[in-house]
Amino acid sequence: MESATIAIVGAGIIALVWAYVQFKIIAKIPVVSLGDIPITDDVNSQANAFIAVNENEITETTSRLIEVYEAIYEGADSFLKAEYKVCFQFIALFGVVVLFLVSWGSDWD
Repeated sequence: MESATIAIVGAGIIALVWAYVQFKIIAKIPVVSLGDIPITDDVNSQANAFIAVNENEITETTSRLIEVYEAIYEGADSFLKAEYKVCFQFIALFGVVVLFLVSWGSDWD
């Protein structure tokens, strides 16, 4: 194999391993919502006290997660719209340039 091919394949493998490691790290983070905590009459008083103390914290965390999700979604949507606009302009301009050069270099009249 050529050295460039080895470098490209090696970089791809390193990137995939890095992505997998990051996925595993993020997957360990628990995401808890109030709807995920079962509250029944069977729960002992210690668990009820824990839920009562942390209910406000869980609500704040859940609302913050929703806020961050909406901000990321809005930002990604804006970015994609701007990116598609630039790509369309580039493709249109480049298409005209290629058409001009091909017609100039051939016998089109």
